[in-house]
Amino acid sequence: MVLYRLVTRKYPFGNEPLMKVLKAIATDTPKPLHEVNPEVPVRLSKLVAKLLEKNPDDRPNDAREVIRELNRVWDEGYSSESTATFVGKPAPARRSRAKLISCSVTMTLALCLLVGVGLGISELRQTKATAVAISPKTTTNQNDASIPIIRDAPVEAATPDVPTLAVKFISLQHYANKTPGKDVPEVEPRGILGKDSFEVRLGDVLKVEIELYPPAYCYIVAFRPDGVVECIYPEPAESHKPPEMTDRPRYPSKSRGNYYGLTDGTGLWVFGVVASSKPLQSYQRAITRNKPPKLAGGISPANTVFWDDGKWVETLTKAGTDRGTRGAGAKVQGPGAVTEAADWLKKLTADQDAVSAAIGFMVQPRN
Repeated sequence: MVLYRLVTRKYPFGNEPLMKVLKAIATDTPKPLHEVNPEVPVRLSKLVAKLLEKNPDDRPNDAREVIRELNRVWDEGYSSESTATFVGKPAPARRSRAKLISCSVTMTLALCLLVGVGLGISELRQTKATAVAISPKTTTNQNDASIPIIRDAPVEAATPDVPTLAVKFISLQHYANKTPGKDVPEVEPRGILGKDSFEVRLGDVLKVEIELYPPAYCYIVAFRPDGVVECIYPEPAESHKPPEMTDRPRYPSKSRGNYYGLTDGTGLWVFGVVASSKPLQSYQRAITRNKPPKLAGGISPANTVFWDDGKWVETLTKAGTDRGTRGAGAKVQGPGAVTEAADWLKKLTADQDAVSAAIGFMVQPRN
């Protein structure tokens, strides 16, 4: 996605709102690079398309494979043979120096990024660099030797940028309970709440999955309409232990065959997460100084999902997404309660850069 943005100045799946981006990532195929920018070699366009494949098995195996392909693009990028494959205009006889420099900078950035990830570079050992050298480890594969050595004038060693912590998504996988009252329910998948499913009934069950970037420490908390607030990640039996760093916290985290049952009352349910790049204390200890709130759920619209990402509140319905300012709506309505939950979660950590998000929905009585 970074390379796509560098070359086209566009996001492959759009920019906002968040739920539309998540849906696009799951269902859409980005327009090929060479169709967005005819100056891009088709070979590079195909590589980026492969990197954005939905199925992990269709993507490159590792960073070295990507580097080798980038090296081939580098070698042939401005030859008459490669320029003949450009789409949208005749191949130019020669390329301007500005374009050559632009492509070289882009390729250098991509190579440095990929080698840093693929080879596990964890720190810069020098304050001055007289040359930048990218070379493979000893290997019997002769193709690895094709990774180029890039040399430049002396430069100051830069401090790598630290990614801004973000909650990429909260996914509530909804299952309708076909046999309410049984200890082991028979369930029917209804899809992702707020995307595929909007009508939730008492006794239905969920699986909760969250993506964080970069990995962080977090709590996932459920706010029930009966006033109970419980930590579900770490799971209740381990809420006395500090959470471990992860990029995919979920419930269930221990037994994949379990579900979270929506059995404790009708009304507004809220699931929220708070994440910090710094280690967190146990949830039980965290709430001794910040007592859980009793959310003013009130009566909110049925078949509606509210999503608060810390900046915006989105109202999700079958008709589409309505983005409003954060905290919009009366305090007793759904958006206000979801925002209240997200704000309280941030109080559980002293980290000023911690992030939180929450999603809420109405559970209706069974017919």
